[in-house]
Amino acid sequence: MSNKIIKKIGLSSIGAIGANAINLIVMLFLARMLTPEIFGIMAVIGIISVFAMLLVEGGMGAALIHQDQFSLRHSSTAFWFNLSVGLVLSLLIAGVFSRDIALFFGNENMSSVISVGAFLLTLNALSVVPFSWLQKNHMFGKISSAELAGATVGGIVAVSLAYQGFGVWSLVIQLFVRDIIRIMLLFFWAEWHPRLIAGFSELKELLGYSGYLVLANTYATVGKKIDSFFVAKFLGVHQVGLYDYANKIAETGPTVGLGLVNRVLFPLYAERKSDIRFIKSAYLKSLGVSLELFIPLMLFLSVEADDFVNGVLGGGAWAEVAMPLSMLSLVYMLRTLAGLNRPVFMALGRTRTMMYLTFLMRSNVMIAVIIGIQYGMSGLLWALLIVRLINMFPALYPPMRMVRASAGDILHALWRPAFSVLFFGVLLALVSRMLNLMNSPLTEFLLSFFIVFSIYGLMIFLIRCKGSLICPQ
Repeated sequence: MSNKIIKKIGLSSIGAIGANAINLIVMLFLARMLTPEIFGIMAVIGIISVFAMLLVEGGMGAALIHQDQFSLRHSSTAFWFNLSVGLVLSLLIAGVFSRDIALFFGNENMSSVISVGAFLLTLNALSVVPFSWLQKNHMFGKISSAELAGATVGGIVAVSLAYQGFGVWSLVIQLFVRDIIRIMLLFFWAEWHPRLIAGFSELKELLGYSGYLVLANTYATVGKKIDSFFVAKFLGVHQVGLYDYANKIAETGPTVGLGLVNRVLFPLYAERKSDIRFIKSAYLKSLGVSLELFIPLMLFLSVEADDFVNGVLGGGAWAEVAMPLSMLSLVYMLRTLAGLNRPVFMALGRTRTMMYLTFLMRSNVMIAVIIGIQYGMSGLLWALLIVRLINMFPALYPPMRMVRASAGDILHALWRPAFSVLFFGVLLALVSRMLNLMNSPLTEFLLSFFIVFSIYGLMIFLIRCKGSLICPQ
């Protein structure tokens, strides 16, 4: 991968890693002050918001990035479209559907929280175009800085309010503060502001690109959120609080890493969409990075889930979260290998193919969730792990064909990262067994983390690893 890509990923990573580290720390503090039920209410808000934002965003951001020029008329049309849809949906949810949604999930007290949270849609509609402008102009450091500032201020506000007994409202206010700070900074740094112009032909052109993308994203989101939906509906708010909390902890590493790499690779691929060799090289080396960085992290979290929950979260009301955390860590470990294909499809204009594949894989997930939920939380988790293994082939084979990667290319790019992961697995098993008799879960977790990752990091830097981003050449 070229030095240009490495530099851009590095710039993007600083703020984003910091923002997610802050979010993780805030979650750990809040778990000691708030109950799983409160997190369950916010999980329901998250389910509603993520689906509504698909309509609000409408694929406009990706459509603007894919264009050769970021025209003022197209971007202003996209901005007013996003804002109009966001405002309409916010008013409908807050004024018409909030009580029905609360009753559907068996908790009428949620209706006021849903009504207020609905206006996050309008707020986030404002950020789509300036975010896309910064992304298209490779200003990833600015994007990450905005996210870092929002996460920091929002986190401080949430912890302060939770300590004073504001309960679920501490989390709601956190989201508003976070998004307001982020949006203000995006507009401040973007050399773009909306104009009072819009055109039907421009909207039609943007929707022509984004139509299949929206369908693919919608179906992907159904597959991603159907598990939380079923847990909330059939197992209750308490269980979805535990499940959603474990999900957020487990997804932090892979989601941050994949989001950073995909955020950088999509505009770069789009600029050089006719250079298949460039895209192939970047894609394979990105897979190597995922193997070396994220799979060890998820393996560690899965093995040490009990010590993490009892030592870091303090056990108690959160003791039940250990099993979901351990299983979901393995689920997200597999996701890291399949999560880098979207920029390839989008840059090469193969959004229809992506939609069909998304439909196939998410259909598998839905079937697995419907079957697994019949056997409670453990049945759901095993079903998710099995279906993630099944989905590996349709996730990896098509993009490999599109970039014309041969078996030799794949082997050359991935054998060293694969060896590193094998070394880590053996090391983790040995260290865990050695420290298993310690009386303090927190001490065992921290000591195990320090020993395992120190040795693994040293090994990565010492061995010859041509093609790895984290080793000296």
